[in-house]
Amino acid sequence: MHEWAWRVVFLHSLVGRGGGFQDEKFGIDMASAVYEMASPALKPATVHSALAQIDAEANYLRNRNGRLYADTVPTLNNILRRIEGNVTDAEALERVEQVVRKLVDKSAVFDLHPNISDGDAIPDKKPKPQLGIIAFDTRDLAPARFIEQRGAAIREHQNQVFLLAPSTVHIEGAVWTEARVQQERRTRQNILALARKAIAVERLKANPENWGVTHEQLQKAGFKDRAAKAPAELRTAIDESYRHLLFPSRNGGQVAVRDLGKGGAGPTGGGSGGLHLEGAILKQLADERELITEEQATTGETLTILGKLFFDAYKQVPVSELVSHFATRRHWPILQAPDLLAQVLVVFPSEAFDDAGNPDPEQAQTGESVPLGALKTGVVMPYHEAQSRGWIVAPKVQEQQFTLTDPARIKQVLNLLAGTALSQSKTQVTVLNIVATLADKGQFQMALTNTTIGALVDNRALFAALNNRLHFADNGQVRLTVGEPEPNCKFLSLLKQPNGQS
Repeated sequence: MHEWAWRVVFLHSLVGRGGGFQDEKFGIDMASAVYEMASPALKPATVHSALAQIDAEANYLRNRNGRLYADTVPTLNNILRRIEGNVTDAEALERVEQVVRKLVDKSAVFDLHPNISDGDAIPDKKPKPQLGIIAFDTRDLAPARFIEQRGAAIREHQNQVFLLAPSTVHIEGAVWTEARVQQERRTRQNILALARKAIAVERLKANPENWGVTHEQLQKAGFKDRAAKAPAELRTAIDESYRHLLFPSRNGGQVAVRDLGKGGAGPTGGGSGGLHLEGAILKQLADERELITEEQATTGETLTILGKLFFDAYKQVPVSELVSHFATRRHWPILQAPDLLAQVLVVFPSEAFDDAGNPDPEQAQTGESVPLGALKTGVVMPYHEAQSRGWIVAPKVQEQQFTLTDPARIKQVLNLLAGTALSQSKTQVTVLNIVATLADKGQFQMALTNTTIGALVDNRALFAALNNRLHFADNGQVRLTVGEPEPNCKFLSLLKQPNGQS
């Protein structure tokens, strides 16, 4: 279709060339070209779209102030195509690998291993989970070669291996239709073509005189925009291709394959991270409870999962075994950070126990004092179990007092209490005092004592009404006295922002 539309422009350029743009016969305007080409079988919008591609795609056709015409001097498109033709397959692949290397630039959760084609490239028995990013030129992928082996050796920390693969790689066990085969072949060819295009633009920009082009011509041709778009287009295409996450699942340790482009964790576009990969990976794993995040560590559901994994057979487990199980047992989740265990566990050194098997409560290690991975002879157990046995000394809680006077901050607090996000919070509230003004200028005051954030949220309708009807601009304030907080309490974090604690 492009050929037929562009042919009209060429034919209208065969006459009137001597008079140039002064001769109305030379070339054709956009509206006339659309009118001439359009037919019941060829819609005007389709013709217009083909003609609009002349600036970006045509080798000898040009668009000057709405006049379409052919010229004997090649366009930058023609020159770039010639340069692209001289880019070797190895150079194009190397450019793709450079982009893949930066897909996940840094990670607080994973050790990164980009452009790998064998399990040997992923080390074993490391503290952090390992993310292997499969090389783009890989044709077939057998996950077991990476997860279960490192070279010829059996991998010990199999639960810590995660793989990210492009859609162009055939994963062992997957059945591809002929349509899928053709689709992925086109994807592969398109990415390599975009790599050649990015290289060609760079070469022309660096040495335009090698192709008889001046720097002034590059400026006039809008070359800056093209030079900026070429690498971004390549990055976006690669982002969208690297979407398959493979990992040992909690379903009996079987290898799971997830498409990050589906279910809400997929492409964000724009060439600025495309799949925003690490965020998409962590979201997928957290949604499936394959990853325990900081926010999930102390929830009831997580405690139930960990309790079944840790203590189904025994109420006490050696620390060395527990740390090892997270790395070796493929049906276990992984931790976003190892110290998350400290929020739900108690550790006793072996010397803390007397002859009767009871530990000294003063030697209980909780919270930040839990030496995960360092204590090899101690015993670990659930916090609530140690508490019920009287094996830990209840910490002395120092009450914290807050006074909020900024109306915007007060609205934030009331919004939280009017929602459901904190409905499970056990953070203790000794006193909540609200002073405000009503719409009729009357004074309002309310006080609640000895409750929890979760209990306050149970009365969310009350706080929603207060948020809508109370005014805090004239000497309004909210005073809170907070007792024992739960770990990572978001409500307490908000109160501790500037203009919070008194």
